[in-house]
Amino acid sequence: MKRRVSVLAVILLLCLGLAASAQAAGKVPEIAITWLSGAERPSAYNRDLNWLTVTSDKYEVSTLNLETGEKVDDFVVVFETSDGLILATVDGPDGYWRYGFINKSGEIMIPLEYDGGGSFTEGLAGVMKVDAYENNRWGYIDKTGKVVVPMEYDYIQPFAEGLAAVMKEDARGYDRWGYIDKTGRVTVPLEYDDVRPFSDGLATVMKIDDDFYRKHGYIDKTGEVVIPLQYYDARPFSEGLAAVEADGFYGYRRWGYIDKAGEIVVPLEYDDAGPFSEGLAAVMEINLYGDILWGYIDKAGEIVIPMEYNDASVFFDGVAIVMKEDARGNEKWGCINRNGEVIVPLEYDDIGYLSTGMFWAKKGARYGIFESPYYRSDSSKNMAIPAVIAVSVLGAGAVLLVLVFKRKKGVTCAETEKAGKESLTAEKNAQNPAEAVPKETIGKASNLCSCGAEIEAGANFCFKCGRPLGDGANTPDA
Repeated sequence: MKRRVSVLAVILLLCLGLAASAQAAGKVPEIAITWLSGAERPSAYNRDLNWLTVTSDKYEVSTLNLETGEKVDDFVVVFETSDGLILATVDGPDGYWRYGFINKSGEIMIPLEYDGGGSFTEGLAGVMKVDAYENNRWGYIDKTGKVVVPMEYDYIQPFAEGLAAVMKEDARGYDRWGYIDKTGRVTVPLEYDDVRPFSDGLATVMKIDDDFYRKHGYIDKTGEVVIPLQYYDARPFSEGLAAVEADGFYGYRRWGYIDKAGEIVVPLEYDDAGPFSEGLAAVMEINLYGDILWGYIDKAGEIVIPMEYNDASVFFDGVAIVMKEDARGNEKWGCINRNGEVIVPLEYDDIGYLSTGMFWAKKGARYGIFESPYYRSDSSKNMAIPAVIAVSVLGAGAVLLVLVFKRKKGVTCAETEKAGKESLTAEKNAQNPAEAVPKETIGKASNLCSCGAEIEAGANFCFKCGRPLGDGANTPDA
């Protein structure tokens, strides 16, 4: 992507004071937002380098050194550190980004020569090159840059618990997913229409049945189906429980939670449900007036934060992003802690997750960044996002695999986003569990979040990994 960097007259330095306070009742921390002088939205932040990547409303991207207030000329985007290396991009001679890896000093460790790439997880990173026929070909490299899994797949997901989901199109052009180990050996045949990375020892898989309905279930690492493919939808296990959608009261489809034995432990009574993170899960119900209301439950199914928000994210680093509409229908965003206490007032036009411990906020035309007061400098206490939720977040310091596709010449980012939104809407309609899936859509590529999860049209947060969506915040080209 071509860059145009607007000059920031003044960039207030990011304060990196690390707070390790407990969420004790009655002690609501104060949040200080560091406002940027430019109008670009923060898109990525690397704590080790103190570099912030920003995106303008024209989708022009640049990276800034927050210590000096100057742009970083050597790179376009710099992501979060993972396994000691940092995914970064540069402009290629043809105007397309090239991907590679740098260290915590900003030195190039693996040449920026790939057409797509993702952060390291479990010692391997997904990389992509476009072949002579303009097809994306994905594989994996190790931390020396050696290709350890050949670039032969049409799409991949990050390694999780020793296995990675990979996809190839079959002879009819349908997507077929399975799993490989770190040697590239296929451990679960490529026979599923859709899958998710392993978490808690199980993986969510989906097949379309003879009547063209999507059926979800769970397999173990040997490929054995341990929870039958019987759900309209199912999300990855997190903290021992998984959200599933099935027939609930009076035959209506409802969400609840199952354990690893497939037993329902939280009744099927919600209109939507997210993964557990830090002991809590966001759940949603639609009241008699058609209002969408979100709150949080604990693992016993008890509502511990009232159903009063119009949108809500998972918890990461002790913080959840929530939204209420005001009397005029305007969205007002803020943050709460696990006690349900408001720590960032619901007065902002938008708030998003930026990187481990870091968030961004928007008010009017201005953007700012702030740190979770519960973030700890000890990396063993933090994750980039809650465990897959953890589709791809796998222990200390791991980050999401960001899958980035080569854009076609002559197509602007704005056009790409417009096409993407239209595609998402079509995908959601096609996946309505109450209706049969049109035959022509079977096996076709899903619209995925950077964690590998399918994005639902109109969603503000990915409910597989919990990361905020919108404005390119969690799309492949972010």
